[in-house]
Amino acid sequence: MNCGPLGGTTGYFRNTSHHYDTSKSKIIRCMNEPAMNWEHVERNWSEYKLNARMRWSRLSRDELDRIAGDREKLVGKICEAYGMSAEEAQLQLAAWRAALREVNPFR
Repeated sequence: MNCGPLGGTTGYFRNTSHHYDTSKSKIIRCMNEPAMNWEHVERNWSEYKLNARMRWSRLSRDELDRIAGDREKLVGKICEAYGMSAEEAQLQLAAWRAALREVNPFR
């Protein structure tokens, strides 16, 4: 599934010919991605945390180290650092994850 960012959400996307569907319903479906996809992020957190730091620059390196790939901890820290709801943090996380798949579709 190819998911795009929520309107107004900044992200790092590769230029492609794909049309990004910015409908909230499609992003919410991406939020419910199979657990295995997030398990890959968790297992390889050292590879993903720099990208997460670029996306959420208010999170310190120490915080990202303590998060250690735990999705719920990451959502909580995003909420805390940016003063947003858990739902909005989940939407941003889904858009970030979709962007990572766009850059490397084999993940």
